[in-house]
This record gives sequence, C-alpha cells and structure tokens, in this order.
Amino acid sequence: MGKFRVSLKVRCLYYDGERNQEIFCKGLMDNSRIHQGFAHPGLMDTCKERFCETQNWQDCPIARMLASEGIEPDK
Repeated sequence: MGKFRVSLKVRCLYYDGERNQEIFCKGLMDNSRIHQGFAHPGLMDTCKERFCETQNWQDCPIARMLASEGIEPDK
C-alpha cells in the first residue's frame, strides 16, 4: 500500500485519508478501513465535496451506516 494523504477541507470524522482515486473511511472493526475506488479523479472530488467536506457530513451513507453500527467517529 502506498502512502495516504489527508485533505484539510474534510470535515467528516470517519474520513481516514485518500490516495490516487481512492477515499478511505474508518472501518467497522478496529484497524480496518472502508475503501472507495473511483474510475476517475472527478468522481472522487465530487464525492468528497458532497459528503466529506460538508458541514452535514453525517448525511453520508457510509457515516450513517457506521453510526447505526455504534462506531464512534474520531474526535
């Protein structure tokens, strides 16, 4: 696995980093991640703008799923 980078614009507390055309979110278990891969960078940017970088990041389907499973976001 290559190195991750972190976007300073992201507000979502489940966001764990990104690499190339991939976003990583906190996973369902300790030391796990949810991986989203995108066909091109524009799709990744759209997803980040819509879900990760917004004040309403809790509306993200992944954030809702993690919260419903009792997974605490990072502070």
